[in-house]
Amino acid sequence: MNKKTIIYLHGGPGFDDYLESYFSILNDTFNCVFYSQKKGFDITIDELIEEIDVLVSKCEDKPILLGHSWGGVLALKYISLFKNKISGLILLNTGLNTKQWLKYRDMLKFYDLEDANPEDIFMTEKEKTNGRDFFENMSSTLSEETFDSLFKSFLADFDIINELSTITFPILNIFGEKDYRFPIEIPRSFKKFNADIIELEIKDSGHFPFILEENLDKICLTINKIFN
Repeated sequence: MNKKTIIYLHGGPGFDDYLESYFSILNDTFNCVFYSQKKGFDITIDELIEEIDVLVSKCEDKPILLGHSWGGVLALKYISLFKNKISGLILLNTGLNTKQWLKYRDMLKFYDLEDANPEDIFMTEKEKTNGRDFFENMSSTLSEETFDSLFKSFLADFDIINELSTITFPILNIFGEKDYRFPIEIPRSFKKFNADIIELEIKDSGHFPFILEENLDKICLTINKIFN
């Protein structure tokens, strides 16, 4: 029996891929496709959708999309256009409209983190101990012009959350209990739009729950259980 394919969409926009270092362990049970999204001063979401479509067209069977943060937006946007080409969706710490993307500003004020270092916002204390190098390496790949272009042309005014209600294939929604970037009430709200969504809440975890081995094991076990 052929292994199913998972296409991984990293966050940003404007970073290089950082998911392969962790999720390549799923290659035993899935065909895992990792790539770094196109960057550029005038990049548009349409170009990134075309990039995904090229990868999807190379798959023997309908693949699963896994999107972290911005990657979750990109995955659902692609599905809104090409739902018949996809067999499953895994959302990982994401927000699906502009209001949710800007919610973290209120969280930073509430927790007095407006002047905090980025790693203090995105990771718990335990995650910082294990993931400081990861965060520094990821941050060094950021293309600010790519982020600015996609924020102005798309993220500043978007809402695709209703697309969840049109999906009939399996959806797994993974989120960290202590994610300031997308506070827990945001991912929990997704079930209002699709009651069949399967939730995996990672306790005492921030925006990158997979950087701790015990959390990554839990995530991968759940992915195998639902999609295999």
